[in-house]
Amino acid sequence: MKSIQKIDESLLAEDSVRNPARKSGWWRHPLWPTLFLLLLACNLVVIGFDLYPRIAQKIGRNQIGSLTLAEMRERVRKATIRLLDTHTAPLNSDESRLVIIDYLREHSDFPYRGGLLTSGLITQCELTNDPEAFLSIQRYCDTLIDEKGRFFDPPNSVNDGVQGCALAFVAQRASKPNYRVGADALYTYYANIALSHDGLVPYVRTKQDNLVLVDTIGLLDPFLARYSLLASNPAAMTLAIRQIDDFMVHGIEHNSELPFHGYNLSEHFSPVGVVGWGRGLGWLASGISRVAQEMQTNDPNFDRLVDYTKELTSVAKRYQRPDGGWGVMLSYQSAELDSSATAMITGFLLRSQRTGKLGPEYDDTIKRALECLRKCTRVDGQLDFAQGDVLDLNRHSRNWGLANYGQGNLLSCMAMVEHLDERRKRDSNEHCIKQ
Repeated sequence: MKSIQKIDESLLAEDSVRNPARKSGWWRHPLWPTLFLLLLACNLVVIGFDLYPRIAQKIGRNQIGSLTLAEMRERVRKATIRLLDTHTAPLNSDESRLVIIDYLREHSDFPYRGGLLTSGLITQCELTNDPEAFLSIQRYCDTLIDEKGRFFDPPNSVNDGVQGCALAFVAQRASKPNYRVGADALYTYYANIALSHDGLVPYVRTKQDNLVLVDTIGLLDPFLARYSLLASNPAAMTLAIRQIDDFMVHGIEHNSELPFHGYNLSEHFSPVGVVGWGRGLGWLASGISRVAQEMQTNDPNFDRLVDYTKELTSVAKRYQRPDGGWGVMLSYQSAELDSSATAMITGFLLRSQRTGKLGPEYDDTIKRALECLRKCTRVDGQLDFAQGDVLDLNRHSRNWGLANYGQGNLLSCMAMVEHLDERRKRDSNEHCIKQ
């Protein structure tokens, strides 16, 4: 027995020489502290990506709503130009944990959301002749097409219509022909789709269902109307009017007079999505007002668009919240405020006011809406408390924060308010001189 014990002890001694970790225990291996530190560092990075948006949001909302309307105009303009030039867009995600995964993915939707920023800069240029805003729009267009007018990323949905607005706007003012070539190509793309879909443009034609969504009225139709003037092409305006007419017939729930999210062409115009989505009314109203803005008053369709405008102004006034804004669900007053819907609808009301289509009974409606937007604007000029991107049909975001569609429409509102104020001052001075 003693000899066997000596043999075992000698074997253990030899093994401890070859494997030091066994002598002191595997948990004391010199690599474990390093592995632990690496694991801790990885966890801190992941937690940091989760916490940073919340901390940044908390800091960004400090003193929110403290700007006056006069201070907002310049700060909103600068913020919009900065966002467009730096290609800054919130992630299209509803996740609040492990967001590092979203950051690691490739995101190619900035051209669409950048185009939403240009909608405000275009209004700014048209009303105030702002050279800095124009150069920002031109730089954005240069990220879409090459020197020959060919798209770097070919259009594939209605979302790309907002890019067309920027291209058509720059083509009207720049000497380089590539912007016009890009606008021509984009119109041809949509016209060919309409030819194969009974004269309408589905939101995404690659899917089985031919869905016509309310977003189309705000995203695509303003481009078609602007392109119609640029190219002297009445067919483009006809396509825009056709889509508006069809949606007002098939996309409105008649009891509430609010739009559905859309309807299905393959199912006999069956409505799809929720009724009374706040931004849905914004897409519809702002799109119609932008198309009407591009039309000649002697156009046979003009009076019909004016009638649509009157209907929607009445609906907007009826569903305005006590705080002056419009919520994510219009028929449910307790629903959370959506500043992007509020900016869209306020812009629509201001355009109607500029063209003389609103009576004085809407002055208080607009005043309260502007005050609501003021309270949602950060001190750096960015609009907050906007609902995030729709993830899919009937999958609306649960997050509220910064959004490019709200920012662009906010700048449009600021530019129109400034223009209206200057016009009133000028009219007042002329009246005093006559007296």
